[in-house]
Amino acid sequence: MVTLSSSYESSQNSAPSLSPSPSLSSKSPLPSPSQPSFVAIGHTESQSALQVPKFRAIASSVRNVTLSSRTPLNSELPSPVTARATDRSRSPSPFWSGSAVSRSSLHQHSQSRRAVSLFDDASASSSTDLSLSESVSSLRPIRTNIFSSSSYKTESVEARSNDYEESRDNRGKGSSGLGTMAKSAPGSILIRLQKSMLGSPSSILSFRPTRLYTRTAQYAVVTFLGLLLLVTAINRRSTPKISAPSYAALNDAVFQAHSQKAFTPLVPRSDANVPVEVLRARRKPKAALISLVRNSELEGIEQSMRHLETRFNHKYNYPWIFFNDVPFDDTFKARTQNLTNAECFYATVPESHWSLPKWIDESRFISSLEYLGAIGVGKGWMISYRHMCRWNSGFFYKHPILDDYDWYWRVEPDVHFFCDVDYDPFAFMEENNLKYGFNMNILDDARSFPSMWRQTQEFMSEYPEFIHPEADFSWIIDHKNDGEYNNCQFFSNFEIGSLDFFRSKTYNTYFDYIDRKGGFYYERFGDAPLHTLAVVLFLSKRETHFFRDIGYQHDINKQCPANLLNKCSCEPTDLDENFYKLVPMESPQKKPDDSCIRLWLGGEWLERDDTGKYVKNGFEF
Repeated sequence: MVTLSSSYESSQNSAPSLSPSPSLSSKSPLPSPSQPSFVAIGHTESQSALQVPKFRAIASSVRNVTLSSRTPLNSELPSPVTARATDRSRSPSPFWSGSAVSRSSLHQHSQSRRAVSLFDDASASSSTDLSLSESVSSLRPIRTNIFSSSSYKTESVEARSNDYEESRDNRGKGSSGLGTMAKSAPGSILIRLQKSMLGSPSSILSFRPTRLYTRTAQYAVVTFLGLLLLVTAINRRSTPKISAPSYAALNDAVFQAHSQKAFTPLVPRSDANVPVEVLRARRKPKAALISLVRNSELEGIEQSMRHLETRFNHKYNYPWIFFNDVPFDDTFKARTQNLTNAECFYATVPESHWSLPKWIDESRFISSLEYLGAIGVGKGWMISYRHMCRWNSGFFYKHPILDDYDWYWRVEPDVHFFCDVDYDPFAFMEENNLKYGFNMNILDDARSFPSMWRQTQEFMSEYPEFIHPEADFSWIIDHKNDGEYNNCQFFSNFEIGSLDFFRSKTYNTYFDYIDRKGGFYYERFGDAPLHTLAVVLFLSKRETHFFRDIGYQHDINKQCPANLLNKCSCEPTDLDENFYKLVPMESPQKKPDDSCIRLWLGGEWLERDDTGKYVKNGFEF
């Protein structure tokens, strides 16, 4: 008797009883497409049978039906229809072949093919000798054109019968235990591979996985390779390869941050007791005091000139050279000349040095102005400030008016000089082979130049021959932040330097490299961090000098030496006074554990006692 169990059975108690068909023998052949597997269904064996077409009409509305079958003379538990056959028949796919009966029914009874395919497969599965290989072979994919009239193409019954017979012959040859793998489609591929291995060597070479899984594997491989290339490109961009000798210097800076000895700056020879006439009669270096200033900043530059003339230049008479992006007016010229006995020169910056480069995207530049201004980066919205930083970084030394000079002292409007300078800084630097001098070493808002260090690393990778063999990276590397730049920089509003250094091929190659990246306009690169990194890369520390003895103030940043009270008119400041004054509170940057100037000095200036205080306080220098 055949039992139909479903929600349909519970709701249709008045269905007629039908007599079952004779059970299929284990030796019976596969059913033909025209022969129904079940001829009747019912509750008793005495009633007349309904024909299969009528039952199909009833079953076509039934969904999620569970079948079981058993012979009238056998009381054993029924053998269930395989889930694979049921699922395959419920959802016929253009890529998977079903049973012979369901395939023929698809073309003749399209409205009821789901029910017909279900019962026909159940009949075929009830055979006790149906091997595992037949179920596997029924899953073999075939390519079809789903838009053609015969869209559901199938393999022939004869081919399936051959697979069935082949699986019977191979039974006992190692195919046992693979039933679990056959429950999944990839497992069927492994079974076919095993069957090929049991055959001739040529069959092994000719084995191919099904086309569907081959295409899936191809997609997986291509996707993996694409992701691998993407990760490689990102790693190369974020961590540039650094070549020797710069790699060794960076490695020492990261892993041996404070291993260097304390740096002891040179002490200049005082000319305090030398008469002015003698000083003016001496051979002087080719040097000048330079200032970038507007006509509107006349009062500010007058204050700076008064201080520096009183403290230093009235004895040495170095010339003043003023730069402006527009011509100076007569008032500016007259009033500045009245403040000094030295010569004064006035130069106009070329338009090509004070305009947007042709490779800059203007829309991106405008967006940068708006963004940096909105987040509070200092002067981030000013176009002229970008031009000024770029000019101070790579063009001031190219002006023809400086062709006859070797040294410069940069002077800003509205600055103060508090101490008597009783020696010639230019002569001091020339005699001691110094290239760059600074007065403060501080932090600045890192949001204005976030990509400068990465670009500098890329430059080091491309031009390792330019890196000085004694380059000291230790004081600009944060060894607790994966070797990133700690944003320490020389405060370039005060700097005394060699024009030959800035005119060198090394420096100009570096500036051009950074300039072409667009950071002066897409971000807000300043000349201070650029000069600092250039000095670190291309000079040894013994070629730089800390002018601690020159009291100086620019805006909120001020430094006054503690041991020259008889020469200075300012209150002494600690060495760490100006460490992070320029960093706004909203900036998320990490401050190094020690102040920038202590990192530059190194050694004993970094030592602390048990309470965490420095052994050497900032007034001892």
